[in-house]
Amino acid sequence: MRRLLTIVGTMLAAGLAAAGMAEAGTRGGLYDFRYFLGQGHPSAEAGRAPAAAPTQPAPMPAQSTPTPRRQGVPSTAPAATREPPAMRADPLADATDGWRDRLYLSIGALGLYTEDYDGTIAGTGFGVEFDLGYGLDLALGTFFTPAFRGEIAFTYRSTGADKSRIGGADANKPDLRTWSVMLNGYYDFLRDWPVHPYLGGGFGVDIIDSDSFSAGGLTVDGKDDVELGAQLIAGVAWPLAERMALTFDYRYHASTDDDIFYHSLQAGLRYSF
Repeated sequence: MRRLLTIVGTMLAAGLAAAGMAEAGTRGGLYDFRYFLGQGHPSAEAGRAPAAAPTQPAPMPAQSTPTPRRQGVPSTAPAATREPPAMRADPLADATDGWRDRLYLSIGALGLYTEDYDGTIAGTGFGVEFDLGYGLDLALGTFFTPAFRGEIAFTYRSTGADKSRIGGADANKPDLRTWSVMLNGYYDFLRDWPVHPYLGGGFGVDIIDSDSFSAGGLTVDGKDDVELGAQLIAGVAWPLAERMALTFDYRYHASTDDDIFYHSLQAGLRYSF
């Protein structure tokens, strides 16, 4: 009998325990799975903090498309803040540019000394001594390399006579004028210096126009000829701005057929496009 009571008590205790466990998942006699999905036993909710909501993984930061690299510009620089390429520091142009960027225009004024002009007529000697003259030079050129350039130049020279004679008699004083069309070539040295020395030379044609002069019954006819011309040049260029340079040079020019020789000092401006 005692053993029977013990078995019945054990079964009642087990049934009460099972009923308590089932109560955690029931509401109104219906089984509710919500109490198994994130909620504890109803009798424990009053003394326990509510369960934290499950956290979602943080979204991955959007990856920006890398900026294509451009020569001379860091890839990390924003497109709006990139600086333009540096301006050309050399005012005498750069042969790596396009052909229009290699062109230059120069203009110069020159002071002129003309050597004495001598000859004979009818066995009698004559001679002319010239005053100082003046001239104007205009040239269009291009750079073939950073140091070598060439140009076509148009030059006008004018000088008057200081004295003229035929034999031992004084004659009237003739004027001498020359128009030249020359092809010149130059080589520029020491281009990283504050001034740029250069050497050059050229050849072309001279159109000579001179007055006649007479004395002692003899007359030396004036000239109206086209002759060959050649010249040598040495000078320096001083940069004034990015595309502008001041030039100063010495020029020796010879009209070969008539033995007319000029020495000139020329100052000018050269502008590179």
